[in-house]
Amino acid sequence: MLSPRVLRWLHRIGYLTTIVVALEACAIGYFAHKNWQLRQNAIESTRTHTGPMTAASAGYVAKDVDRLLITLPPLQRLPDGSLRLAVMPSFGREWFAIALAPRSIGTVATLIVAHRNTATPSGIDGWGTPQHFTVPRDVYSRMISDIDQLVERWPGEANLWTDGTPLAFERKKQGRVFSGFGNSPSHYGKVAALIRNRLAPYSPALAVLDEDWVAETNRN
Repeated sequence: MLSPRVLRWLHRIGYLTTIVVALEACAIGYFAHKNWQLRQNAIESTRTHTGPMTAASAGYVAKDVDRLLITLPPLQRLPDGSLRLAVMPSFGREWFAIALAPRSIGTVATLIVAHRNTATPSGIDGWGTPQHFTVPRDVYSRMISDIDQLVERWPGEANLWTDGTPLAFERKKQGRVFSGFGNSPSHYGKVAALIRNRLAPYSPALAVLDEDWVAETNRN
C-alpha cells in the first residue's frame, strides 16, 4: 500500500498534468481560431468586391496600388466598360498601371511603367512616359468578357501568397464598379496572364514580358 506522502505527490502530479493538458487545449484552440481568422480575412480581402478599390481590399500593398492607379485617368471620367489595373510582379524591376477605355475608334489604352528600386521606402524611384495604344474593339470585347467570367463571382481564397504577380483591378460595367486584389496564381495569375497575352500584340512594352509580367532582362 502506498504511503500518504506518495499519495499526496501522485495527487499533485495528477493536478499538474490536468493543468498542463488544459493549457495545451486552450493554446490549440487559440491558434486554431487565429488560423481560421487569418484564412477568413484572406478570403474577404481577395474576393471580388462591389465598388472601387479601397485600402482594405488592397491589403498589404494598398499604398503601392494607390500610387499606381492615381497615375491613370480617374475611374469616374472613364466610359462604361472601362478597366483599370495595377500589376506588381514580385520578381520584376517594373510595375505597371493600365487604363482601358472603349471609344468609337477602338479601346484606347494608357500604360504607365513604374521603375522599381527596392532600396527606396516606396519601392518606386521613377516613372516612364505614358504610353498610348489602341486595341481593336472585338479583341477588347472578348478579353473583357473572359475577365468577367473569371472575376465576377470569385469568392476569394484562403491561401496567403507572398510572391508572384499581385494584381488590382477596377471594372466599370453597366453603371456599376467591381474591384479586386490578390496574388493567387490560380486566379489573379490567370487574369494577369490573360490581359498580358491579349494586349501584347498592340504594345511593344508588354510584348517583351512573360505571363508573369517580367522581362527576362529585368528580373530581380
